[in-house]
Amino acid sequence: GNTARPDLRIHFDNVRLDVKPYNYSYNVTFLNAGVPAGSTHRLQVRYRVTSENATLRVFNGTTWNQAASLTSASYAIVDFLLNNAEYNGGAVYARYLDANATGDTVQNLLEVEYQRVMTTP
Repeated sequence: GNTARPDLRIHFDNVRLDVKPYNYSYNVTFLNAGVPAGSTHRLQVRYRVTSENATLRVFNGTTWNQAASLTSASYAIVDFLLNNAEYNGGAVYARYLDANATGDTVQNLLEVEYQRVMTTP
């Protein structure tokens, strides 16, 4: 059987502890589906950010286009004219990214009060 060894001890000298901070980042995608056809389409977002800026991108069916830099600490509106590819047949995808996505140790906040697509007939 097992015998207990009360005299067994382990000692550590010169201990090194590496602490890696959290990497705070976000990557959020919203879809406005069923957007009616029209002559022009505008993506409007009312938002605010704290501590760090954010990036707004719009999907064109193949890749994500830069739409705006979100920099306002108080509520502001971004108004972005969509091209036909970004209108995407009535399925408008908007992506919000932390502007500093790698090695980011600052916890921040992006608030989106609303996101809508305005259509001009």
